[in-house]
Amino acid sequence: MAVMTPGVDDRTQVLRVSLKTEAALLRSWLARRDELALRRREAPLVARRYRRELLSRDVSRLEREISALERQPRTFGSATSVVLGGVRGVLLSAAGLTWVTGLSLATPSGRFDDPLRLVAMLVVPLVIWGARR
Repeated sequence: MAVMTPGVDDRTQVLRVSLKTEAALLRSWLARRDELALRRREAPLVARRYRRELLSRDVSRLEREISALERQPRTFGSATSVVLGGVRGVLLSAAGLTWVTGLSLATPSGRFDDPLRLVAMLVVPLVIWGARR
C-alpha cells in the first residue's frame, strides 16, 4: 500500500477541501464577479458624472473667455498684414512677369497675341487673386 500524504486522496490525487472552505471560495468568487458586473454597469454613469464635473468646473472659465472674445473689437487686418499682402502681390507679379517674359523668349517667332502667351498673362492675376485667399 502506498504512503498517504495528509490532505490528498490517494485514488484521485485531488486536494481534499472541506465544504466550508469550498463555500467560502465560491462566495468570494461570486462577490468578485458581482462587483465586476456592477462596475461594468456603472462605468458609463461614472464617465458621464466625471464629464459633468469637468464641465461644471470649466463653465466659468469658458464664460470668461467668451465674454472676452465678444468684447474685443473685430479687426479686418492690421498694417503688417496689408504690407505683407502687398509684398506677396509684388512677388507674384514679378514671378508672373518672369513667366510671361520667359515664354516670349522661348517662342521668339510667336506673335504677341499668341493664345498661349495670352493665357499665361491671364493666369497671373488669377494666381495673385488666389494667393490673397
